[in-house]
Amino acid sequence: MQPVHAPASLGSGGSDRPGMPDLAPLASRTLLGFWIAYVVLSAVDCLTTVFALQHHLAEGNPFAARLYAQWGMPALWGLKFAVLAIMLPLLARLPRRVAVGVAAVLVAVIWLNDLSNLTWIIRAG
Repeated sequence: MQPVHAPASLGSGGSDRPGMPDLAPLASRTLLGFWIAYVVLSAVDCLTTVFALQHHLAEGNPFAARLYAQWGMPALWGLKFAVLAIMLPLLARLPRRVAVGVAAVLVAVIWLNDLSNLTWIIRAG
């Protein structure tokens, strides 16, 4: 019986060794999970940032602060969308296992950022 390999569109990660499982589908599901988490946490970041700015706290990112000051919340959402639109194609070009690792780091960073935002909001409240 021949092992079933994932299509090339799933990236590297398939096993070339007989008897070894093909990890590409698992890596793809894991990457999708991290990607969804990153999108959700990015939305939380945007919402907590807007809430903080409306309560006279400062934005730590000077570029985002200028965007918000000039165009408000739609600019922050646009910035988040642009970052996501750039990152997904870049992650898709990486070998699947590397992409999963990078996505995990990105999720950890945005999660810590969200915790920081929430801490500042609670302290100011």
